[in-house]
Amino acid sequence: MSLRHTIIAIAMGALFSLTPPLLQAADDIKRLVRKYCKSRPPPGTEASERSLETILEEVRAGEARQQPDISPPDARDEPKR
Repeated sequence: MSLRHTIIAIAMGALFSLTPPLLQAADDIKRLVRKYCKSRPPPGTEASERSLETILEEVRAGEARQQPDISPPDARDEPKR
């Protein structure tokens, strides 16, 4: 097998192995956009001029509030010496 075929085979393997995470990321972005569009205030208000970073921070904060609280680590989690 030539070097060209080897490079093409590696590239195709990488493409096929990365396709599911890329599709999941695209679905997550679509979900966030839909969620934002549903909760967006009417146009003409100050909130409609927010930056993308501000919107993403608000979405992350909302998702963090929905996740259950994680208990603090205890002595059992520390490495043994």
